[in-house]
Amino acid sequence: KVYRLIRDIRPDIVHGHLVEGTLLGMLAAKIAGVNGRVYTRHHSVECHTYYPHAVYYDRICNALANKILANSTVTAEVLTDLENVPESKVQVMHYGYDLDKFISSEEGVRDLKIKYGLESAYPIVGVISRFVDWKGVQHIIPAFAEFKRKFPTSKLVLANATGPDEEKILNLLQENLDSDSYLLIGFEDRIFDLYRTFNAFVHVPITRSAEAFGQVYMEALLFGVPSVFTLSGIANDIVEENKNALVVPYSDSAAIAEALTKLFENPALRETFSRNGIDKVRSMFGSELLGSRLEMVYKELSGEISDNRIISSEQREGDMPREYRVSVIIPNYNYGRFLGEAIQSALDQTVKPHEIIVVDDGSSDDSIAIAESFGDRVKVVRQLNAGVGAARNHGVRESTGEILAFLDSDDRWYPEKLEKQVALFSENPDVGIVTCFMREFDANGDTISIFKQEIEGSISDRVLRFDAEIVGPGSAVVIRRDVFLATGGFDEERDLHPSEDWELFYRVTKVTRIKYVPELLVHYRNHGGNGHLNIRRMERAMLLGYSKVFSKDPSIDSKTKRICYANLYTMLAGSFFRSGDYGKFVEHAYKGITKSPRTLGRYLGYPIRLLRRRRAIGWQ
Repeated sequence: KVYRLIRDIRPDIVHGHLVEGTLLGMLAAKIAGVNGRVYTRHHSVECHTYYPHAVYYDRICNALANKILANSTVTAEVLTDLENVPESKVQVMHYGYDLDKFISSEEGVRDLKIKYGLESAYPIVGVISRFVDWKGVQHIIPAFAEFKRKFPTSKLVLANATGPDEEKILNLLQENLDSDSYLLIGFEDRIFDLYRTFNAFVHVPITRSAEAFGQVYMEALLFGVPSVFTLSGIANDIVEENKNALVVPYSDSAAIAEALTKLFENPALRETFSRNGIDKVRSMFGSELLGSRLEMVYKELSGEISDNRIISSEQREGDMPREYRVSVIIPNYNYGRFLGEAIQSALDQTVKPHEIIVVDDGSSDDSIAIAESFGDRVKVVRQLNAGVGAARNHGVRESTGEILAFLDSDDRWYPEKLEKQVALFSENPDVGIVTCFMREFDANGDTISIFKQEIEGSISDRVLRFDAEIVGPGSAVVIRRDVFLATGGFDEERDLHPSEDWELFYRVTKVTRIKYVPELLVHYRNHGGNGHLNIRRMERAMLLGYSKVFSKDPSIDSKTKRICYANLYTMLAGSFFRSGDYGKFVEHAYKGITKSPRTLGRYLGYPIRLLRRRRAIGWQ
């Protein structure tokens, strides 16, 4: 019946959801000659434990689909790493929701508290989970028992409290808690009000891939409930440790108890988590974002994009095609002396950007007047001084283009930069970020060095290890808007500067492929005040960046961490050497070698690399 339906309708695309339906749809579409076959993958590997036949269905669906949309980074990793699906076939696409329909009321919350006898309980710790081992409920119960010793009026509320391991969970409850300390709730249709009865929420699946998505992560953050999580499923994409939730190791009851105690000993922390959690979800899961990303996939599969991939000369003086409109975002803080050159270089592009947005980060010089002198060709927005990451994010919120290009206010672009980079997007729809080569110059305009990145594809491991000279975010990159939003944008913590570029670049390269234009397209100005020239600040920022990355991803093993730190210290040692601080050079070289003896060869080869750089400058 499905085949006959597809044969009669003759669609360009068949899009399957859930494995059984997709299996039928992909087979029917293949037989009917439909070339656009999309599979949205909703489940992870743990699902196969309960539905063994899904393993075989998945293999068929993976083979038949032209594009597989993974609902989280973890699901994408399962596809590529465990099921050997080519990376080019997989795209992370988070669910989209009409978030305005996630409504709760004070009256509804009061009604539920009365209904379940929770008026006098505080704090109320909520769990919404089926009773199945890999959800980790068995680790929450002894943790709550420990927590309750410090907070005797607390109560554990478990909703959706059924499942194959129900007997085991009930026995644990009876062994660890008296009957007044917990409440079991079955199905509750007022689930949004229920979230808001909780003073804290706990969800602790026992592996990184136990959840494929895990909607409760998203809902708890959306309703501003301070939460304790393990990183599973979508949590790997949206949870920022110590910023919007507390993260604990897998299967660790003591850590859960400690985290709950920390929450309720620190009201300010709970308020911060609540605010940041709401902002995070609203930035990533709107239905409009999903709609625009699906539209791009469908257009590509149906040929609407591929028929017009090369930008014609007639378009050079006009706007980009709609799917490649570029928003140029220029963060600025007291660089009025350079800002005009940066803006003009954006205006002089051979393919005109859709818009140019200058975000002034509380400047006290003439920056505002200079930006406004360009009239309506430039949009100027202001903010209190919050740092370059916050300024860039502000610019993105003000923008409307499908492609984002960041230009630092002390740099300049070559005229062909946007044209050449956007052409790579149109030729490679699975690529989310494009970079290029940069020329570093001094106050006299003379070349200091040339930065060349010549690696592409899936490079997150190399970015993490710091084992290549990679030109990351800043004036060199353009990035798809949906990828930027899906990865959460720049981290706005001030102490992370100037490494917020690297930290974002790592997150982005984990979910998308990268291409580069093998040409010099950026003039990078060295004026003595650049953030990367403060080596000690760079060291503190990179160490903070690594702590953030490692805390979010427990799967990174100790050997990889040692290599990361060894490569970082090697880079810092080289910077200290070039600056003439030979004491710090020796100190950091020693740190690098003790972390990984293999870095010794890099120090021995240092003179050769210096010679190559100088020769590269001469060749240019």
